[in-house]
Amino acid sequence: MKKLLCLFLVFTFLSCDDGDIIVEDFAFQDIDVEACLPDATSGNRTYLFYKVDPINFESLSIQLTTSDDILFEDGNYGPFDLAATSSVEYRKFDAAPGNNYFCSLLPPTAPNVIETLNSRSGQVNLTVTN
Repeated sequence: MKKLLCLFLVFTFLSCDDGDIIVEDFAFQDIDVEACLPDATSGNRTYLFYKVDPINFESLSIQLTTSDDILFEDGNYGPFDLAATSSVEYRKFDAAPGNNYFCSLLPPTAPNVIETLNSRSGQVNLTVTN
């Protein structure tokens, strides 16, 4: 009976897996939003807004394409559908990214991106206050 109980306990401990926790918490509340100057193509502008946490080596970025001039005019914009032209991305790095990591023409080779999570669907609303 002891062997059966021990075998049952071993199977219980080895078979229980709660899965991998990817991100426990997005802690970007106290970090200012930064933006890259938009690229204009055929009347539309592509904006990139981002927050970088230099302590935890992570970032959160939102890319939006619209004809509105949202950097210089206060207001509410959206909803923007997260599809081919708009997206939200979380990145985890192996070191703190530099100040020009997101707005550089060529992506820097360091730091390395360890993990990336991309949006699949949803909507984004944007409130701009200068």
